[in-house]
Amino acid sequence: MALDQQRAKTSRTARNPILTAALIIYGTFFLLLVTTPGSVVSWLQGLNTNAVQQRALRAVEAVQTVSDRTGLSAPFLRARAAFLKETEGR
Repeated sequence: MALDQQRAKTSRTARNPILTAALIIYGTFFLLLVTTPGSVVSWLQGLNTNAVQQRALRAVEAVQTVSDRTGLSAPFLRARAAFLKETEGR
């Protein structure tokens, strides 16, 4: 009886592993975007200019503004400043 309950529980929680993986991957991308938007802005600025790139750049710059105002990017900026200070003389 316990084995049947275990199988039923497992089948309910693992219905769609692709959806679970996609949520984790895109959730991670979103977290990186809102905590380190300057990196994405720099990357987009380095690409060849076209209409899609310009729209994406404007969107990411807006995310960067919101991230900076809310302080979401503050830990990354402090860590980056410490890294640059440490590696400055090398």
